Amino acid sequence: MLQRLAATSVLVGGAVAFVVFVSLPTLRLQADVIGPLMNAARFVPPPPGTDAVRTGRSFVNGQPFQYAIGHASLGVDRVLEHYEQKLGPVSGQPMSRAVRVQGRSGGVVVGAALGPVAMPNGLLSRPQFAEAPVRLNDIARIHVVTVYSETPGAVFLDFMAGDSVRLDSLLPVHGSDAPGADPQGIARPPGLQRLLTIEHGEGMAWSRTLIYRAPDGERATAMFRSAFTAAGWSENPAPELGPVRHLTNGSLESFVGGSGFGANAVVLVVTRLAEGQKR
Repeated sequence: MLQRLAATSVLVGGAVAFVVFVSLPTLRLQADVIGPLMNAARFVPPPPGTDAVRTGRSFVNGQPFQYAIGHASLGVDRVLEHYEQKLGPVSGQPMSRAVRVQGRSGGVVVGAALGPVAMPNGLLSRPQFAEAPVRLNDIARIHVVTVYSETPGAVFLDFMAGDSVRLDSLLPVHGSDAPGADPQGIARPPGLQRLLTIEHGEGMAWSRTLIYRAPDGERATAMFRSAFTAAGWSENPAPELGPVRHLTNGSLESFVGGSGFGANAVVLVVTRLAEGQKR
């Protein structure tokens, strides 16, 4: 149970990083086309007023996840409410549960659609009550929906596991690193454990998001920043980025940030292709 809760928490963090650093495409589709396409892919139906959407696939710790990213004319509150209702319990419908967390300019809704259950034996026979290992979607189809404000309206990201994702191997154990690779040529600060690797896209849309566990998030961020500059990267001290550091070597750019101390300390490194570059 603790492993499942940890997996959900890490995926929320990964989804937030993903939607902030991957730009919304300019694709426009009619609303009557968007809904059926997303339903067929098992995404939550988009909110009313959706005027842009794109679906795709990413790899989280080497395992396939699907996403739908789009733009709606509604504000953040209304979009979050839409997903909370769609993922929350509805009389006569499959069992589900949704949790909503909201800040000033955005928020996250996490929902686990359990599907139809015949009581009492149906629930007890589910794989989570039987022997592990199991596929995540055999337990529930978990959606992590991230929403943030973009005037006018809001951007939303519906992130969910592919059918082959296995819960028992989603997160590293016993202090080992998650599958993936650190930024090439950059010396990782000591004491960090790579918890999450999100690999996304190809061509000019490629990016990699890394989340590390750290003893001290701010100190580890400063050490990572020094490692980048020691490797020849230059820093853009843009004030609007706040505590997040933006560095580039000409062909790649990275955003480095971190916070917390002890068990709650993390460092986030998002690397993507610089403008005009191809992978």
